[in-house]
Amino acid sequence: MNIHLKIMSVLGIVFLPVIVATGYLPLQNERSFLLSQAKRRAGDLVRSLDLMAQVSLDKPGFDPLRTFMERTFYEDQDVLSIRILGLRQEVVTQVGSRQPPVSVDRFTTIRSIFRGRDPLGTIELSYSLTGAKLSLDRITTVVALSVIDAFLCLGFVLHLAFKWIVTLPLRKLTRLSERIAAGDLSQTVEEGARDELGTLARSFNRMTEALARSRAEIVEINRQLEDRVNLRTAQLEEQKARTEAIIASMADGLITFDADRRLTGMNAAGERLTGVAAREAIGKPCWEVVRSAVCEHRCLHARVKESRSPVTEPDVLLEGTRVPIAFSSALLSGADGQVLGGVETFRDITETKNLFAQIRRADRLSTVGTLAAGIAHELNNPIGNISTFTQLLRERENPTPEFLQRGLSTISGETERAGRIIRGLLDFSRQTPANRVRINIAPIVEESLKIVTPAFLSKSSYEIASRIDDDLPLVLCDGSQMTQVFINLITNAFQAMPRGGRLDVLVSRDRVERDGRSFLAIRVQDTGEGIPEENLPRLFDPFFTTKQVGAGTGLGLSVSYGIVQEHGGSLEVETRVGSGSTFTVLLPLATGG
Repeated sequence: MNIHLKIMSVLGIVFLPVIVATGYLPLQNERSFLLSQAKRRAGDLVRSLDLMAQVSLDKPGFDPLRTFMERTFYEDQDVLSIRILGLRQEVVTQVGSRQPPVSVDRFTTIRSIFRGRDPLGTIELSYSLTGAKLSLDRITTVVALSVIDAFLCLGFVLHLAFKWIVTLPLRKLTRLSERIAAGDLSQTVEEGARDELGTLARSFNRMTEALARSRAEIVEINRQLEDRVNLRTAQLEEQKARTEAIIASMADGLITFDADRRLTGMNAAGERLTGVAAREAIGKPCWEVVRSAVCEHRCLHARVKESRSPVTEPDVLLEGTRVPIAFSSALLSGADGQVLGGVETFRDITETKNLFAQIRRADRLSTVGTLAAGIAHELNNPIGNISTFTQLLRERENPTPEFLQRGLSTISGETERAGRIIRGLLDFSRQTPANRVRINIAPIVEESLKIVTPAFLSKSSYEIASRIDDDLPLVLCDGSQMTQVFINLITNAFQAMPRGGRLDVLVSRDRVERDGRSFLAIRVQDTGEGIPEENLPRLFDPFFTTKQVGAGTGLGLSVSYGIVQEHGGSLEVETRVGSGSTFTVLLPLATGG
């Protein structure tokens, strides 16, 4: 239902009672008038009958009275009956016996007849209201029709007025609103009179002007936003292209993968190092592309997810291309912290390993030089014994067989002793290919201690204690490289005690757990001067040394740290100035060891 019909309905509800009341009140007045007229006429007839009865009741037959009664009955159709009753209420005479259509449409008038003060009887007149009601019905019909006509005329007039004053302007306003909604803001409404509709029209025009201004501003803002978006898009495209170019030109291999560890990207260096084309690698599990013992037994991504921090393997051999790499892995996470995948980089460390091998060689030669003086002193004893027995043999003309046997045995023993010292030094200084095998670390520690100890025992008084447990778990390592590590650590321990002290070498079968992995700990303790706290951050830097010039190259701890890192272990230090230091080598246990 539209507003026009709603308002017309409201006006109809409001005006209908007024119009009905306007017709009802005169109708009630007319009804009262007709009833009073009927009662007055009945009263007049009763009075006339009273006078006629006073004259005629004592005459025989009551002829005049009856004639008057009959004439009245036939002339007035509303008279139902007329009865004259005697003093004992007997019917003296009666005319008529009409019945009205409805029993209630009648009334009876009773009047006593007196002559002077003497009662003669009673007049009873029954009068019908049918005529009055018929007249009233006719008047009611006329009034009702008049009310309906008035209501219809008023409704029609109100309809025309409302349509002209309200509906038509609102329709025009609606059409203009539809045009404005379609984008035509050039339309305006005729403001007209200064009434509510005029105020609405003026407000509508102001709204249209404001919308036009706002649209112009929005168009300008959209243009500026489009310019900024285009500029930002171009910058992002440029940044993306630059990032892709950087990744593509990286010397390090790079791969990305999703939460299921299936490759989503790989750069050119990754293709070269793995020997797998990117188009073939995309969608494959990462361990099928980057094939190594680490991926098989110690998955970097699984360790990253557990620790929530990047993980690095310093020395991994790719099985496909046999290229040694340094391997790093990190998580790719969304804004909500959900793991989306991972990114891994791997660097060819062939040249680094070659350079490190040269540094290790230089460190070996430096260590040999450091040990040379002590070893030369150690060789003096067997050489002196050999010289003495040789001289005795030359001076004695006829030596007995027993003397010869004892002399030759001594010479042979001292020669073997000197050879053993020389071989140990040569084995240590000789460069051999890396060969990691499952071994017991105890003999390597003991041999390293034997090589170093003679060089320092001649200089100061040292107390040396070696506590190595039996049945040690096996480790996977290169014996020659680990010998270099232990010789460096033992040498440093002696050098930290120039005036003598106590050296402890401890190897316990108890396993050390770190990050879910098991390690064997080898500890070298001294009671020397300790390391100042300010030197600890640079302790494993190449060429860093606090020794006097010529006493060391500063490579020993750096090389040892690198070797242990290559083996997947760690080199730790605990120190206290004035109390000594403890260096701990943690080597990962071999599988099943």
